[in-house]
Amino acid sequence: MGSTGFFHRLNPLMLLIISMIGIVCTYLGSFRLGVIDPQFAWTTNFDRTAAAATVGIAFASAGVLSTAVSSVRVHVVGFAVVTSASALLLIGNFLAWPMIITGVASLCIGAAVFLFTRYFFHLKSENLWVALTLGVAFLLSILNFLGAAAFGGLAGELVFWLQGNLLAVGGYSLYALLLGLILFSWMLAHRSNELAAILLFGVGLGIAGPLFFISCLIPIVVGSVINKSQEKSFLLACGILGALFVALADAVPRLLLGGYAPTLIIPIALIAIPILLCFQLSKSLEKFPSRSRAIVESGFILIWLVGFAVIFFHVINYANVST
Repeated sequence: MGSTGFFHRLNPLMLLIISMIGIVCTYLGSFRLGVIDPQFAWTTNFDRTAAAATVGIAFASAGVLSTAVSSVRVHVVGFAVVTSASALLLIGNFLAWPMIITGVASLCIGAAVFLFTRYFFHLKSENLWVALTLGVAFLLSILNFLGAAAFGGLAGELVFWLQGNLLAVGGYSLYALLLGLILFSWMLAHRSNELAAILLFGVGLGIAGPLFFISCLIPIVVGSVINKSQEKSFLLACGILGALFVALADAVPRLLLGGYAPTLIIPIALIAIPILLCFQLSKSLEKFPSRSRAIVESGFILIWLVGFAVIFFHVINYANVST
């Protein structure tokens, strides 16, 4: 999709300004204090904010080099496999299974999910199967977070990392941010350089684990307002919006939950899944036009939004009462 040339020229700059304002606001307001305290925010939030921005730049930029449809499929399979493997890891830790049993079981689940999605992605009802897969994986990610928080130990830390965790960044986030910006500048200067994208992806993976949806969601959203043929503007906008998106995904739950936050994949998936389902629905209707199916599948997406809005509302109320 495209828009006017004037909007194309302004859009990356507007996104940069909006994103910087958004990141500063999340940096200052991630905790429910009576007044804004920049010194407290610097001490408490700088490492997390810098790390979150780096992760957003890394994953969103790397996603520019993949096609939207295939990227969504990879993320659906990956999200399902990682959440299933994380659940098995926690169960194995609880039941004192040898690690090799958990590993083999995880590989079997991975193969099953891959074959399942590979088959159903080519049917008229593919969006329903995608919604089912994502819904189950999302609920499993919540249970994984609760289980990891309860069990702790090495298994808990590993599950936190698999589902997106910024707690282990420590004092190295500034260096990670500088490295991410250097690699991002390299991509901009050399028209989406693949080596720079791979290195950027590695930086994001090392900081926060295998976070899904960012690499496919951000290019889809940016592609709705900026023509992909304008490579530098498109890549710049993806990096900027990616940084803001992950910073918000980290900060907003902490603000709403009184300083506590789930693993990053939970708020990211909460936003990404409805958008990706709408994207999948539009692509499915292009191949298999059907008004009735469009209404039914749109209804499922609406149910998803309403259901999790209700859950989200009750969780926020509980957090306000408890903190």
